[in-house]
Amino acid sequence: MTVAADAGLLRGTVRAAACPVCGARGAGRPWRMLRGWTLERCGACGMVHVNPAPAPEALRAAYALPKREYDRFFGTEGIDSAAILDGNAPWQRAAADRYIAWLEAARGGPGRILDVGCGGGSFLLAARARGWRTAGVDPGDWRADGARDAELGIVRRPLLDADLPGEAFDAVFLGGVLEHLHDPRAHAERIRALLRPGGVALVAGLPNLGSFTIRLGLDRWIGNHPPLHLMYFRRATARRLFREAGFAEILVRSYGLSETLLEAAFG
Repeated sequence: MTVAADAGLLRGTVRAAACPVCGARGAGRPWRMLRGWTLERCGACGMVHVNPAPAPEALRAAYALPKREYDRFFGTEGIDSAAILDGNAPWQRAAADRYIAWLEAARGGPGRILDVGCGGGSFLLAARARGWRTAGVDPGDWRADGARDAELGIVRRPLLDADLPGEAFDAVFLGGVLEHLHDPRAHAERIRALLRPGGVALVAGLPNLGSFTIRLGLDRWIGNHPPLHLMYFRRATARRLFREAGFAEILVRSYGLSETLLEAAFG
């Protein structure tokens, strides 16, 4: 199977019967078409998601493709896949250091950290350099390196299929992951179960449906549409997802023009 920009070869779709955040049934209505996929909006909580979405087995096959297929996929719009996927660009390393520093401040220093969707392990390498004990999960086989994966504690499986002990981690990190998942609620609940009491989760790089660029329709680059992105959060839906998963304190930060002002202008 080959990944194509139009996703035409991701055969097989599945329709969600309920909202992936609030669980409401029959409340979804078509909201927008994007690259031939229907984005549906929940009338109960406002969550937007692709429905029907690519079947889970199709996505698993796509994420297990060799790197040359990803190079071809991103290359259709002149994007260097290494700049997106490797995590080694200077801005990515700087962002990793900021995220790790935030986690250290939130919990009072290094501990044991799990990176969900860890890719090649660049974030975990940065965390280990600061004194963290590391583990990661990622189904992307083409990024596997036996020696490095063993050193960093990386398991080449999706989170929900990984055999991880409960309450084993002081921190869980997700960078650009949650929007790709069929069942974000199950993942949020699993993350909560993996955290020790007082642990903290950091979700970074989550696109905000209320942002200036998305409101103006400037979000149509290849990395921000189906089949790569299945979930389209706003601050309220992201907050609700983690609240209902059992998280006690939830901080959601947006970068750019205030969503409240955009609501007034475009709502």
